[in-house]
Amino acid sequence: MRPFDVDATLHEDKQVNYMVMEHVDGKSLRKLLIDLQRRHHS
Repeated sequence: MRPFDVDATLHEDKQVNYMVMEHVDGKSLRKLLIDLQRRHHS
């Protein structure tokens, strides 16, 4: 999963930062991070 873009916008006078990510069906960012850490440490 890789980011396509990052940006910020104002919502009710507060800055909201966001990332547009590549979609990977059925996996959350947390699950992908855990899987990558396990592979790196094995």
